[in-house]
Amino acid sequence: MLVLERDTMVAIIRAASSLDEIAETMKQIADKEKTPVMTNEEIFRAVQHTYHVQDAEDQVNDFVESRFTSEELKRLEMTFDYDHLATLFEEQHDCNIADNDQWQMLIEEYCRANGYTEAKEKK
Repeated sequence: MLVLERDTMVAIIRAASSLDEIAETMKQIADKEKTPVMTNEEIFRAVQHTYHVQDAEDQVNDFVESRFTSEELKRLEMTFDYDHLATLFEEQHDCNIADNDQWQMLIEEYCRANGYTEAKEKK
């Protein structure tokens, strides 16, 4: 199965004007690398995941900036696995709940699980 680095995938997505164009580019790369070709569904999911990874990074930045002072951030040495958060978002996604609310709940849980317990609404 063709596996590309995130930056490569983002470059392909930005250069393409349609999912068909992305699929064609991916198939050309797979042929060159002599790896199995991804189905259109797999390509769609890979593209979607790339966007979710970027969403995770944006959502985490907004969350952290709204809840922690710069001193707390330095002391806690917070790190986030954006790919993991994107995967969790995809697995737990509920169409009946706004995406931003789902991201917030997911990030709050991630903070609790990783000992970032001082997450409080900044005033």
